[in-house]
Amino acid sequence: MNNLLRNLSQENYFYLANGSVIRGLAELDMALQNIDDNTYGHHANNEKNDFANWIRDAIGDSELSGRLRLGIAKKDMQIEVLRRIVELLQS
Repeated sequence: MNNLLRNLSQENYFYLANGSVIRGLAELDMALQNIDDNTYGHHANNEKNDFANWIRDAIGDSELSGRLRLGIAKKDMQIEVLRRIVELLQS
């Protein structure tokens, strides 16, 4: 399995504003399907994108991080994350 798909160690987990914890890209994909718009907007808006920063800094995937621009809609982020997971699984 591609190293970018691994679950991270606890010090690199992503903690959502609603208290949920994300340990890797697969869990981010699942979380994006389930989090409410307020929680999503807390982390990704026109001023910041905590998800992109976490993907770059904790996961080490600058390619996916670069695709996740400021103000990206939740559905578009879901598509990009899933697309990247598929790419990594096929590599």
